[in-house]
Amino acid sequence: MNNKLIVHNQMVKKTELRILARARIKEAQILFDVKRYDAATYLCGYAMELALKARICQTLGYTHFPQTNKEFLQMTCEIVEKSLKSKRFQKLYSIDPNDFCALYERYFQNPRFLKVHDLLTLLKFSGVIEKIKNHFSTEWSIVEKWNPEIRYKPIGSHTRQTTQDMLTSTRALMTALK
Repeated sequence: MNNKLIVHNQMVKKTELRILARARIKEAQILFDVKRYDAATYLCGYAMELALKARICQTLGYTHFPQTNKEFLQMTCEIVEKSLKSKRFQKLYSIDPNDFCALYERYFQNPRFLKVHDLLTLLKFSGVIEKIKNHFSTEWSIVEKWNPEIRYKPIGSHTRQTTQDMLTSTRALMTALK
């Protein structure tokens, strides 16, 4: 397998995001097997982040995930434009078209709003928030607690059971996001 990221104008391909997500979950399992629970949990979060970003691409019909300010601004403009024109899109993203000012303030002030590690923000723009919250609420409640700052927690912060729960939940959610 080629170890280089597939890029197009600095954008990572949706398919590559999925490949990376699967690789991170496999690596998390390896770490779990050798009782490196903190590191395994950490990688599960990144696997989830990558899977959500791939799902955002799928929902928006993108083949690549933006990387530059210009690419993110273009994506933001398209999201806002679609949300104002499409009832399906409004429902998909739970966006009230009357709340355009709040949408503008939140996302145009920071066009890179999807270049985050915040899993809830990514879920909101994945187009499957209702599906996940209605059918995978237990799994989501475990995974949504993740953030990259856990890398600063003391060694031993995650137990075998909490890590197993994270692995199982992340796998279930990754499957649901396809």
